[in-house]
Amino acid sequence: MKSFINRHNKSILKKHDSQTNKTSTNTTRSCNCRHLEQCPIQGKCLQTSLVYKADSTTTDNNITKSYIGVITNDFKTRYRNQNETELSKYIWKLKNDKRTFVIKWGIVKQIPAGSRKCRLCLEEKLLILKGRNKNILNKCRHVT
Repeated sequence: MKSFINRHNKSILKKHDSQTNKTSTNTTRSCNCRHLEQCPIQGKCLQTSLVYKADSTTTDNNITKSYIGVITNDFKTRYRNQNETELSKYIWKLKNDKRTFVIKWGIVKQIPAGSRKCRLCLEEKLLILKGRNKNILNKCRHVT
């Protein structure tokens, strides 16, 4: 009876691991969302050291504004805490104006964070500078 229960439990756990994007060899998971299809960043919300992009498109006139950000911890933590960013200010303005919008999140690049010359921060600044004449929400205080 004990071996039957152990086999059954192992079978259930194996199914659960494959549904939550975790392999049975206990490797690091890339997502812990309850429903993988609802993950804001396509099943990669636990990745770290990222340059990410959020494209906000209004549904009434189809204008897209982009925000570029950087994180050293996991994306999900940053996603939950977008307070005081140019993106959050823009979204609140849309909400106050009762406009509908869609936000699409994506990973631009994954770069290990450094100490003195952080390649992650440099990549973010470069992308902001390249897009500053377009619909970029970021405000760079070092560039006029």
